[in-house]
Amino acid sequence: VELVIQMLVVFVVKQLLSMATEMGLPTTAELQAGKQRPPQPQWEEDWALAPSRKLHLFDEYLEMVLQFGFLTLFMAAMPLAPMFALLNNVMELRLDAWKMLRLMRRPLARRASDIGAWGADPVLPRCPYRWSPMPWWSASTATSSGACPASTPPTLRAASQVANSSEAICYYRDFRQPEPPYNWRPEHWHVLAARLSFVLVFEHLVLALRALVMRLVPRVPAGVLRKALFRQMHQAESKEAEAAV
Repeated sequence: VELVIQMLVVFVVKQLLSMATEMGLPTTAELQAGKQRPPQPQWEEDWALAPSRKLHLFDEYLEMVLQFGFLTLFMAAMPLAPMFALLNNVMELRLDAWKMLRLMRRPLARRASDIGAWGADPVLPRCPYRWSPMPWWSASTATSSGACPASTPPTLRAASQVANSSEAICYYRDFRQPEPPYNWRPEHWHVLAARLSFVLVFEHLVLALRALVMRLVPRVPAGVLRKALFRQMHQAESKEAEAAV
């Protein structure tokens, strides 16, 4: 019962208080600031908003991760926890979008070559290429096999500020045909099969490890089992003694 109450506090009371705080405090501050200053142009109003930090979404993601951890560990104690988590995620999504659009400055765009650690691992796409019967395999050839050529329009080359912008062909990471309609190449299906195989193998390894742990660790400890057997023997002896009397 105590665990259910704690789960209700985490998934209902705490989330409602957090949403009220996140929405009420900035709105109150914005209304007070609007009353104190005279009417200004739109760009000055935008500049008066809260600046967007580089990691301003970290706390929002952290809140969702902690909620997922509670849900995964203690869902058996409260079966309604997934429903509360879903409702909270929907409301948090709208609330965070409202905060970013109404209460914060527009974040500055930064150029990046990829999405960092959230991108796909390049090891699996190289496995089918490496295991294929090609004697000229190397890291450079595997990298070039995953690059898809695309023709660059002259207007884009003239307006580009990137080095070697005079090149008529640029490359992007994908497994598509270079000509329209840019269908998938066979390598795409090989990589997809490799990823699916990895998921299946990893899943079966986890299931095998779970079965091994369940086999090694008994459901009832040996000491508890001995005490239960001793209690049953004592009860049987007591019944025999009563029957003899």
